Amino acid sequence: GKLNLLVPLKEKFLRNAPERTGSSQAELEKWWDGIIEGGAYTFNLSHSYAYALLGYYTCYLLTHYPAQYLAAVMNNKSKDLPVLSECFEVAKNRGIRVLAPNVKESAAGFTPTADGNIVYGLTAIKGLGKTAEDIIEVTRREHPNTLEEFLVLFDSRVLNRTKLVSLVKSGALDCFQFKRSVLLDNLDELSAWKEREISGRAGKLSRKQAELFANETHRLDLRPKQELDTARTLDILEMEKEVIGTYVTCHPVDLFRTNNKATLEDIAVEVPDGEEVRIPNVYGVITAVKKVKTRRGSSMAWLSLDCRDFELEVTVFARQLEEYSSKLGNGVKRLTVLKRNGKQGAAYILDKLEDLREYV
Repeated sequence: GKLNLLVPLKEKFLRNAPERTGSSQAELEKWWDGIIEGGAYTFNLSHSYAYALLGYYTCYLLTHYPAQYLAAVMNNKSKDLPVLSECFEVAKNRGIRVLAPNVKESAAGFTPTADGNIVYGLTAIKGLGKTAEDIIEVTRREHPNTLEEFLVLFDSRVLNRTKLVSLVKSGALDCFQFKRSVLLDNLDELSAWKEREISGRAGKLSRKQAELFANETHRLDLRPKQELDTARTLDILEMEKEVIGTYVTCHPVDLFRTNNKATLEDIAVEVPDGEEVRIPNVYGVITAVKKVKTRRGSSMAWLSLDCRDFELEVTVFARQLEEYSSKLGNGVKRLTVLKRNGKQGAAYILDKLEDLREYV
């Protein structure tokens, strides 16, 4: 490319520079190499100006309109979970809450709220499809105040049981003052009540009559069927991640309050070559398990761990894999890892693993 245009100038540079700079040929050769190296990545003036201006604009928006700016970035990178996680962390550090979907407030994508937070979009809910657009349009027009008023707005062609379950799991119906756990306990009752109410209206009333008697909706009587303990809360968070793709209400690790959790600083500790450091109390959720066979025929694996504030890849050798294979499913784990600095660089080796669900 254009870097080749510099090559013919080297001779002229080395010939004239000693007189003007008083430098030796060795020093000038070093300078020239630096010019060539820099020319491989430096920008021209217009390019640099454009980047500087873009940087200024984004910095200004993030400073003065943080919720609006972050919502725009999240919508642009809605399929990129690492970028979304980074945006969530920036929002958290600025006191901005990222809220679960809400049928009364959510638009299609991430939306800044009047109080400076950000609410998830309905199109993020898996399995909802075009129903997300129908919900947005109808709720903006009808302004339902109760769950009963919301449910009777949509017949089964628009909001069937499967889509209703997705709304409940995502937290999009939490705004109607029913706990998510109670709605999950009563999914059959919810679906049956909805169909019964809509069928009754359709069979007995004309459209004008339905409008006149719209307020005569039978009230839902929903009662909890299970205790909302830590184990149940973990299940609910996993359901949320199932339909949204990430944890929004809170991270499962947050349910275990302790002052000795391993931090990013603990994980990043420097380890001398050929040595290892023991790091206990690494709390996280396993997001992926990759098992392989070694040349000797034994099994080993790599775990991808979401620790909320950082992600970690942990190597599991044969003995630990055999010992802990039954504990590599959902839920929060507490690990002790060995950070080992070898020929391939630093690696994290599983030493011990506990499934914290056994303690709740």
